[in-house]
Amino acid sequence: HNTVDNNFIHDGGKIDPGAVGVWIGRTSYNQVSHNEICDLYYTGVSVGWSWGYAPTSAHHNLIEYNHIHNIGRGVLGDMGGIYCLGDSPGTVVRGNLVHDVYDHHTGSLAIYTDEGSTGILIEGNIGYGTTYANFHQHYGKENVVRNNIWALGQDYQLSRAREEEHLSFTFEHNIVYFDNGKLLKGGWSNDQFVMDHNLYWDVSCPEGDLSFAGATFTEWQARGHDTHSVIQDPLFVDVKNHDFRLKPDSPAFALGFVPIDTARIGLYGDPD
Repeated sequence: HNTVDNNFIHDGGKIDPGAVGVWIGRTSYNQVSHNEICDLYYTGVSVGWSWGYAPTSAHHNLIEYNHIHNIGRGVLGDMGGIYCLGDSPGTVVRGNLVHDVYDHHTGSLAIYTDEGSTGILIEGNIGYGTTYANFHQHYGKENVVRNNIWALGQDYQLSRAREEEHLSFTFEHNIVYFDNGKLLKGGWSNDQFVMDHNLYWDVSCPEGDLSFAGATFTEWQARGHDTHSVIQDPLFVDVKNHDFRLKPDSPAFALGFVPIDTARIGLYGDPD
């Protein structure tokens, strides 16, 4: 039941490179909101501190409307703007803007659900400009990833490491936009995930010929994925300047995408 709200947390990691902006361990019902967290060599916000599926005391935590950027800075890897670990029922990651996450060698994510991440809602976030991928799940179950914008990953856009027999996550009403790298990384062959009502667009192949982990879009849909999804330009207002608002005629609206109000994100109050 602690609240960390409206703080500017920056330039950490000079003594301990692995320092985290806000770290939530074995504790529940906490809120981390409206902070600006930047210029760290490791993770911006970390929530949960147990590996695997055993019940923990880290649950019902709320991470919302934070602006997290310039994380990793080429020093460390295996980290994210927001990093989740372990069984976390009731935990919500909502309305955050995460960008410019770059690692030393591998594993820089905007939002990272690591080992055993379970029961987490990831909704209404914008993640862009990562060197590895924007969203990654190492392994976990029954997470919900909906109505987010994932953009401009360098190597990949979405990653799923371990294939398990249960439902990994539900991925719906998202926009995935990129101009470099591949769409999917990792294990996508066992179909224990739900993906639908998403919009995908690769600027480098505007004809819409995307590869879904080696499958064509038609083959991917035949496996039961993205049946109602489309490969179309989402029509951002100004993607070159990272303005991810949608123009009125964006095809994302027909898929049920709800606009993300970036004015709510980050610090509030008099700028002085």
